[in-house]
Amino acid sequence: MAVQISVSDGKGTATLVPFDLTVKGTAVFSGKLTLNIAGYDLKIAGAEVILEDSNHNVYKNSTTSDGSFAFQELSSGNYIMKLLHPDLKPLNQEVTLGIGENLDLTDIPMDIYTADDIENAVKAERQKWDVDDDGKKGLPDAIRILQENSGM
Repeated sequence: MAVQISVSDGKGTATLVPFDLTVKGTAVFSGKLTLNIAGYDLKIAGAEVILEDSNHNVYKNSTTSDGSFAFQELSSGNYIMKLLHPDLKPLNQEVTLGIGENLDLTDIPMDIYTADDIENAVKAERQKWDVDDDGKKGLPDAIRILQENSGM
């Protein structure tokens, strides 16, 4: 924004000095992570909360014992929020913060891994080592594992 400011020299004359002014504001972003199991809201402690802005600046925080987190004095703009916990599915969500805004995402629901998720992950890992694609562990598979682990 272009602005002109009047400067006095103390003798009654004034000079207009043009300059550009950038107004920056800050925002607060907070929330609480919960997991609902059979109607009970469990608070998620120790989850990593990561914010990345459009300039790829990364801000990190962790949830407290009651599942809450807060970021203070963030620049306004768009962020990608990532929520990570070793026992839960990762969550990615876009959030927009306005100047002077206090954005509160209380009770962000997280999901646990299902039996199907775990089974699919195990199958995918096994397929990496199943050389002959027979679904069994045999000598060719053992040789490949030994080669990989020995760096051959």
